[in-house]
Amino acid sequence: MNETSGTTFYKVGFGLLAAIALFFALFVNGALPGLMVPTTGQAIWMLGFAQSFANGLSIYATNFGLPSPAPISFGLAAALPTALFLKIGIPPADAYSLTFAIWFGVAFYGAYRFVRHIGGRSGISLLCALLWLTAPVIWVHADYSMVSLGIALLPAYFYTALQLVYYERKLPSFILFIAAALSAVFMDGYSFMMFACATAVLLTVAFALRSVKRMELLYKTFPMVAVGFAVSYFLYKSYVGKAIFEKDDLDLFRAFGANIEFFFLPTRGILWLSDLFGFSAIREEKSYFGDASVLCASFALVSIVAGAYALATKSSDARLKATFLLVAVFGFYMALGPSFKLNILKPNGVGTLMPLQYAPWRTGTEWLSYLPGFSNMRASYRWVALGMFGAWALLALHVASRRVQSGATIAIILAGIAFNIPAPGVMTANTDSEQAIDEIDRYIENLKPIFQPGEKVAFLPFRNDFFVNYMASKLNISTYNVGGDKNLTIAMENWPDTMLAFEAGKTGPDFAKRILWLLTQKDADVAAIPYIDLLWAAHQWPYPPQYFDEMQPYIDEIRSSGMVDISGTENFTFVRLKPEFRRLSSEELSELSAKHFCKEGISLFLSSPAKFSDTGAVCGNGWVGAEDWGRWTIGKHATLHYHLPADSGRSVLEFDAQGFVGGNLADQKIEISINGKKSDEWEFTIEAPRRIERLELPQGVGILDLYFSIPNAKSPKDAGVSSDLRPLGLGLIAMCLTKADEPCLQP
Repeated sequence: MNETSGTTFYKVGFGLLAAIALFFALFVNGALPGLMVPTTGQAIWMLGFAQSFANGLSIYATNFGLPSPAPISFGLAAALPTALFLKIGIPPADAYSLTFAIWFGVAFYGAYRFVRHIGGRSGISLLCALLWLTAPVIWVHADYSMVSLGIALLPAYFYTALQLVYYERKLPSFILFIAAALSAVFMDGYSFMMFACATAVLLTVAFALRSVKRMELLYKTFPMVAVGFAVSYFLYKSYVGKAIFEKDDLDLFRAFGANIEFFFLPTRGILWLSDLFGFSAIREEKSYFGDASVLCASFALVSIVAGAYALATKSSDARLKATFLLVAVFGFYMALGPSFKLNILKPNGVGTLMPLQYAPWRTGTEWLSYLPGFSNMRASYRWVALGMFGAWALLALHVASRRVQSGATIAIILAGIAFNIPAPGVMTANTDSEQAIDEIDRYIENLKPIFQPGEKVAFLPFRNDFFVNYMASKLNISTYNVGGDKNLTIAMENWPDTMLAFEAGKTGPDFAKRILWLLTQKDADVAAIPYIDLLWAAHQWPYPPQYFDEMQPYIDEIRSSGMVDISGTENFTFVRLKPEFRRLSSEELSELSAKHFCKEGISLFLSSPAKFSDTGAVCGNGWVGAEDWGRWTIGKHATLHYHLPADSGRSVLEFDAQGFVGGNLADQKIEISINGKKSDEWEFTIEAPRRIERLELPQGVGILDLYFSIPNAKSPKDAGVSSDLRPLGLGLIAMCLTKADEPCLQP
């Protein structure tokens, strides 16, 4: 055999081994198109965006999250290729799985190139790449969709930083680094922050230990790295519209920090060999702070052992060894959250969050939780991925420092790969996800005859509606609803008052009236009342119609108006205005619907039943739900319709009212009109405290139509008072009809 044929044989053999290794990695991660999908719920969420991108040929979803086009809060780098696959006719489950397989392939090659770049030979580099890509911290996060891809890509990201800082500060390396930063920021915010922190450590160590190159690092490398991350950040901010969301309480950071024992002993049901040999612990989610992801994704013993082994041996580059060690220590320490937790259990009756009194020792990292970027890293335990990467990089440096590997090194890598194999239940769940997504797709396809393309639909009450993402996009309808807490926050900032009048996940006595208000204001063509939870139905299909009995009284109340057509399926009721009412103006429709709920009376208390026993639904539109003191108006206008009893002696309407005093908003004024005529005697300013107002009524009328105008209504969030997005104006405690000389309300 000549040299050329020998080289060819080697390349073919190595290519075959690489393909087998990649196939095994994809099998472990559940990303085999046609056979497995890594998850169900998050796949449905992302597929909704991808299908909407394909519908509108846009990088914004136009089918949900109305009224503004909806950006995907994370994972654009994966949603776009998925959109392409859907557009060319690939089934949704396979499109999602294929996208993940491609990105895992990039991650696998990136890990391989990382080891090769620091001196590793091809065979051992392949084994190290497989060890990394089978790490539980990657595939456990499949339930969080692109978070798993971001973690898997950490070696590929860091390879570009290493190339730029240590080896080649030329334009191609800079372009590659920017590409990595863009991929990271549009894949997952957690891995973007990990990439940034690891790069900062790399630069710091290089500056401290490379005295000859300090000026070049300071004046060339630092600016290039800063530009790369800054450009990525501002492009993400421009796309999403904001880069910093509401800061979470430290109790959340504490709760989602890892217990120290989680690093060293896996939870039962996650890893095959650890369960087989009894090296796992039975842990119930309800016994710990945080959620199940903290228990399942924090195990890092394989990486810790490999890193410790590498640390105890001599390496070819002390600077890189110091860098990887610092990255590992930083990652593991940050994963603890603001508090050390060792065998800490949650007391009975305590919620998911971890108050300070249950945290005996502090880590001193609390202040980082208030900094930009770090403040959004609320799942503190996920920093374990950075720690594991640092430990894996130490092992990579160890093998790169030797031309021939010892038996101990090979044994540690092979044992680590074997130990990373998921438990059978995890693999079964991946095959079940493929089937569940196919069933959801067929179910939604069967709903197409119910809707007209482009119809505007409101699913009420709204929640974190993952299922709606794909349902709206597949049916090519439009909806205000959206799945994803960040996306919901963005969408609600632009919702009309008719949608903001609803409370997340709640109905209440005014639920039916609000649905009619929404339809009569023509803010929606269809109101969809789901019987299934549209978050969990995306995760567990089929899902039981748990809200069926709860919703029937409201549906009967809506039907009694005589203004709507009602249809339904086993999981939804759909409400539309009758054709003859659709031709009327929104003002005419609003009056008809509101008067349907009116009743004759002398007094009306607007607070919750906890305070007053004679509470009824508000007779009018533009009011939020009852609180223990009364009700707020919501938006720039509100109406009240009041039936007057046959009592000519009662000619004064009294209000017990207060203005929303959110900040120094002196320009805020509230005007009132009676039966279409503006009242000159009554004007309520935002600066006024609670007081009794009296209105002289027109003579000889049986029905009062009161119209409140709040042109500068502002939300408590805009006023800097709270995170409440509802634009509030006038607060009414009670109102009553009385004689001119007989006050009926007391302050």
